[in-house]
Amino acid sequence: MSNEIEAIVQSLRSLERAEDVNQAYGAVDRMNRESKTADLLDLAAAIEKACDVGGAAKFPFEAVADHVEEVLALSPSDEHVDALFTLLGRPRVRSVQRPRSTEMRTRAFASRLGHGQSKDALAKTITRLGNDEEHVELLACWMHECVLRGTPLDRDEAVVKFHARLAETKHPLGEMPLVLLEAESEAPTYMPMYGSNAISKAVARLESGAASTRTIPPPGDHEAPRATRVEDAAVEKRMREAIVPWSSGSNSKAEARVFELDPEMDTASPGRWLLRALSLDCLEGAKALHAERVSSEVVWGALFAAAANGGAQSAGLGGGYGRRAAWASLGALIDAPADATPHQLDARAPSASFLVFGAPSGWWNDVAWDIGALAVRSGGASVAVLAATDAD
Repeated sequence: MSNEIEAIVQSLRSLERAEDVNQAYGAVDRMNRESKTADLLDLAAAIEKACDVGGAAKFPFEAVADHVEEVLALSPSDEHVDALFTLLGRPRVRSVQRPRSTEMRTRAFASRLGHGQSKDALAKTITRLGNDEEHVELLACWMHECVLRGTPLDRDEAVVKFHARLAETKHPLGEMPLVLLEAESEAPTYMPMYGSNAISKAVARLESGAASTRTIPPPGDHEAPRATRVEDAAVEKRMREAIVPWSSGSNSKAEARVFELDPEMDTASPGRWLLRALSLDCLEGAKALHAERVSSEVVWGALFAAAANGGAQSAGLGGGYGRRAAWASLGALIDAPADATPHQLDARAPSASFLVFGAPSGWWNDVAWDIGALAVRSGGASVAVLAATDAD
């Protein structure tokens, strides 16, 4: 261990405030600028070994180790990518305040690689490491992080071959396409950003609005049909897939329901009147019910954001698996077969009609984590509803 690394590690024992790690951050940034990648790996190992404290005292160790991982992921070069793969292969259990599974670390690394590295870097890494089984999961997640940020990969030979191998081996991400589908157009809006300008970029993105610009006139009032609850545990479970992260370590509530309608209704005219005709826990006693007709990409985007980014106190599934969960939930909402592919679901989605809704009181937390989605299925004979809310 070099004297500088030893000094950084020793300094972490006496830090009390979050801003006190800035000096250590600066040392990490300088090592990175000077291409001292081996030193960064040694520093990460030294921090993990030296972290023999508990509780909040772990914070400085965790923060600086996280910063090492982030600068490696966000700095373009084969050397940095390989170093990050090396770190993933090392257990990290001491320098964290809460346990991080290999799965969680893999998806976090993939997210940062998708933000910081080019598609050419991905293709080169797949060519170099794609046949190594221990690297397949990170590469698969990284690949979809790129797609979800708006970079099509369907014409890159190395990526296409790797993707085909995933499909052949029944990898969970093997059926996810290498381009964004129509309903996925808002995906880039929900992808996390990293680095020193992340906050300003996020603000600018929020100010620019959602990617989808399609609007539908507000619904009018109609005579409500008779709604009969259909209990189907398998369908309700699929509807909830996108909000599973909200139920892990958070204070969430969720409701998934399917109703048959008599008579069948025109799929082009759902509104608040239809919601009031349904027996829903989430709307019991609601006075200020709001609803808006939307296209499938708005619903898919809300489901994806919940799945990929997680809830108030829980981590998400990451881009690739969040994408998969969003399609599972949307497929159940529109009454598609459980084995339908994203391409098939994307083609089927326009045959349904959608509402997003909520009520800022009662059942709802009305903070930042609320989903209310209704789908009138093709033909108008049934309707599905998914509602969820979470709070810290």
